[in-house]
Amino acid sequence: MSNSTNSTTGISIQNIADMQGKIIPRSFIHGYVVLSLFVSFIGAWTALELISRRTAMRGYYNWFLLAGSSFSIGGIAIWSMHYIGNRAIVLGDERPQLQILYSAGYTVISFVMPVAVLFIVFASVGSNATMNTTRVVLGGALTGFAVCGMHYLGQAGIANYDCVYSVPFVIEAITIAVVASITALCVFFLFRLPWDTRWWRRPICAIVLAGAVSGMHWLASVGTQYRLKKMDASPMNSISRALTATIVLILSICCCIVLVLTMLLAQWRLAKLAKRSQQVVLATAIFDYEDRILVTSEGYLPNRKITDAWIERSLDDTFSVSHPVFLWMFRITRNWDGVAKLLPGMRNHVHSAGLKRRLGSKFEGNLVNDHGTPIEDYSLIFRELFCVAADDLAHDLHEPLNKMGILYDEITITGEQAMKEKKKDPRSDLDIEGLSGGNGKLLFLLRTVNRRDAEHLQTAGYCFAEPSNVIPHLATTLKVGPKLLSQRFEIMCEYVKEERMSNPGVHLAIFAIRASLGAGRHGFDVLARKDAKNQLPTMQFPFDDLNDFQLEYLKTMDSMTMAAIMKKLVEALRRSPSEKEKHFAKQLFDTIEAIKEESQDPIFDDAKLIADPIRAPCRGVSEDSPPGVATFITFRIVVPIHSRAPGRKLMYIPLNFFKMQQQLHKNAAAHDVFAREVHREFANVLELEDLDAKVGPAFASDPFNNGQTNKIEGEKTGDRRSTATSQRRPSRARVEKSSEANLVDANSHDDEPTLGIVNYAGGAGGKKISSTSPRTSRNQGERGAGFELGQGGPKTRNGVVEKKPKEEDTQTYIDEMFTITISKR
Repeated sequence: MSNSTNSTTGISIQNIADMQGKIIPRSFIHGYVVLSLFVSFIGAWTALELISRRTAMRGYYNWFLLAGSSFSIGGIAIWSMHYIGNRAIVLGDERPQLQILYSAGYTVISFVMPVAVLFIVFASVGSNATMNTTRVVLGGALTGFAVCGMHYLGQAGIANYDCVYSVPFVIEAITIAVVASITALCVFFLFRLPWDTRWWRRPICAIVLAGAVSGMHWLASVGTQYRLKKMDASPMNSISRALTATIVLILSICCCIVLVLTMLLAQWRLAKLAKRSQQVVLATAIFDYEDRILVTSEGYLPNRKITDAWIERSLDDTFSVSHPVFLWMFRITRNWDGVAKLLPGMRNHVHSAGLKRRLGSKFEGNLVNDHGTPIEDYSLIFRELFCVAADDLAHDLHEPLNKMGILYDEITITGEQAMKEKKKDPRSDLDIEGLSGGNGKLLFLLRTVNRRDAEHLQTAGYCFAEPSNVIPHLATTLKVGPKLLSQRFEIMCEYVKEERMSNPGVHLAIFAIRASLGAGRHGFDVLARKDAKNQLPTMQFPFDDLNDFQLEYLKTMDSMTMAAIMKKLVEALRRSPSEKEKHFAKQLFDTIEAIKEESQDPIFDDAKLIADPIRAPCRGVSEDSPPGVATFITFRIVVPIHSRAPGRKLMYIPLNFFKMQQQLHKNAAAHDVFAREVHREFANVLELEDLDAKVGPAFASDPFNNGQTNKIEGEKTGDRRSTATSQRRPSRARVEKSSEANLVDANSHDDEPTLGIVNYAGGAGGKKISSTSPRTSRNQGERGAGFELGQGGPKTRNGVVEKKPKEEDTQTYIDEMFTITISKR
């Protein structure tokens, strides 16, 4: 017999009718045997690819994956393999009347049964977050029994033969199916928990699982004999093996298509993420109640591209945390409600600017025009793209925008050179400014979620993983050093848990500033805590308030260096007859010793005391209350320009960034003020209703603009609908007076004692500007905001007239410290 091997010989078939009730010899077609193995492998691989993307027990996305994986393994790997395998069986002398026919009812039941059982198995095994060994083992055992059950149910559906089984073969077949199924599922589910995304591991598990199905089938087939039951040349209620094989092949081809599309989609996403390592990207770092981080089913962070690259419009236009654009974005994420209603208009404006005309093209998101220069209104459109990217992320996560979290206070550099750059000293305080080696920039939105919110995100198709499990893959894809990424995740997890503020009471603080270093940086840097970059190095006194005696005692040491004060305190402890003086001297001495131990730098021995107490914001009485007021006794010092942050707990950050953070405390009134600023800036650009016109001048008074009110240019008339795009765009002067320009002085220089940031309202304990306070400079319709020190008439800087602020403007405690430090240095 061609292409076949006889398993039984010596039987001569003379009369088919005489063969009824007798065992018919069988043989196998080798091609169908190999095909059955391939079909089982494809079905198992597809099932594992789908189930690996399941993230939770609920949600349409997860139910779809569960149903698809159950169909793939139950309907393709088991059912289709069985019928393709039976197609390899040739009975008798290949006469069509002797070949296997199937009962339609049993055939349908044999298909439904394994699919239903595997659906239950995968559902019981759980998702990534809920798997355990016991359920995986039980699921593997059920899978093995489902394979056996389907096989013998399908055999029972043979219409024209009775199957005769050998008990030892049955036992061996069941054992192989159960053991191999348990092994395959354990290897896949348990060893994939560390999020090792190497694609070749799933095919290996699929080979083991397909081996369980095929091994059971062929071992059982060898131990099965076929006794002819009846002859029917034209059966009415039977299905021919040719039709069965056709159905199976169609299902297998569909399974192959799904597998190929799944693999192509995974590779496309990987390539897309690798490309984004060279772009400006916004990603989410959402931590759950167990400090796990939210990732996609492939182990990536949810992310959206902002733009292809940051275009430096000048040599010092480096994108860093001190840049006004970053300051604006940092602040807007603390009050998403202030921009939520502007997003539809922002999207339209981005489209009208030409960025999205060729959707999907390589020019999408490119902020360079045809002449190779930045597009008009570059800064404004970049901020719009940031807000649009955040809104797109919210849509991906099925969350409202106001739940997207806050912007992290560092920029992560990605790209080919990013890992090389991190060979620098780990104590370097330049990390906050970003490094110049990489091409891409990664911004993080941070958030923590409770159990209920975590389950909601999982039903949307995401899952939570241990950061250590996803860092190697993310570091390779983003081209970032894994150690840097690991440290950053740890810091971000702590950063977002609670707001960093001083406790109520009296604190000893160090206000150390230096001239800024690096491209694009102006003014000064200030020494801050590494774990709370909005806080000065402080040490709390063991008392809650200062009495008159303590205030007078501090005044006797005003402008004395720390070293001189320590000597005076030691002398007081030895010789003072006053117990009150000794007691306070002891408290002051111990607190100074404690802060010196933390700073670990002898340079602070030259820091001078500001004896007058300075009021600073601190924690409120409850989470929903405004910030309280603490008292700072401060040592001031201007350190050399090349000084580095002492110890491992402190670092230098831009002073304008530090000051802005003092306005971002929870429930601070400055949030509403900034929201009105943003609305006024974008109202004319996006053709919105004038907020000031709705609420009146009292509400719209602008403490960011020296008491002046930004009025929206133009009237809301019918002519406005027909204005050209260029007419809707703000002029350069108006943009630079916007809520972004109000955050920083773009024209400040190191040759003048400028603070580089305008005044903010709402600072706790703020004081009115004196003749020694920094002065703001602004010329209506021109660019820039600067400061001058001392008295005198208007000055000019780069042709910009510096105007004095109004008396009602308030200053933060940082302004007060800075003024004293510069004026008395």
